[in-house]
Amino acid sequence: MILILKSTLVRVLLLIVFLIGLVYAAIKLIDEFGNDHLRSKAYALAISLPGELPERFFDVVSIRNHQYHNPYKNESDNLKKIHDRILAINPTRNITITELVSLLAEGTNSDLDRLYSVYIWIISNIRYDSSAPIYQSAGDALARRTAVCDGFSKLLSKLARELNIPVIQISGHANPPTDGIPNHAWNAAMIDGRWFLMDVTWDVGNIDFGELQYFLTDPAQFNLSHRPLDEKWLLVENESHPQTNQILGYSR
Repeated sequence: MILILKSTLVRVLLLIVFLIGLVYAAIKLIDEFGNDHLRSKAYALAISLPGELPERFFDVVSIRNHQYHNPYKNESDNLKKIHDRILAINPTRNITITELVSLLAEGTNSDLDRLYSVYIWIISNIRYDSSAPIYQSAGDALARRTAVCDGFSKLLSKLARELNIPVIQISGHANPPTDGIPNHAWNAAMIDGRWFLMDVTWDVGNIDFGELQYFLTDPAQFNLSHRPLDEKWLLVENESHPQTNQILGYSR
């Protein structure tokens, strides 16, 4: 009986490993040869896997990079309407993540709209507090309404993933980048098949429209103050990227 149980367990484990490998191979092929829409769907599937699997997946997968383009080029008027609506949302303290996601998704038509809604709500409702726990769950950050970078970035990841937007938390060094123990956490999000960098913690307080500095920012600018532990999240190609201060289509 024991031998049968061991044999069955080995087969189940092998099947799990095979399925994970199959998902990994499929997403790699889609990432390399698929169009932007298909690529976004594939990564949304990967990020929806249970437990720690999504995080471990991104530890081993390579990230396809693209030359940066400003995603707001033709979206400023639409995002201004979303911006004003989000600032008017004042939910109860005991609102759940599911309930909040439903509120934030109202009136949105794209992943960019929804991610922007999440980002603006966080920077206008969650307060930075150095006395908050260093490591904090998304639920705790929402309940306390205070956080440090770990809580901010986890809440952003959780809310965005609930909206089927691929978002990953990134750990590294910041302000200025140094070696040694990581001292900061931020995020990367996939919009229309392309990865972008964000630091919701550093945008806290920038709630006027057009003031965001760290939302889907050009990596050449973002990386001046951020160095990820895994350098694939620099999101740069070998060729140089022109630095830009154009956020939301405005020059600062």
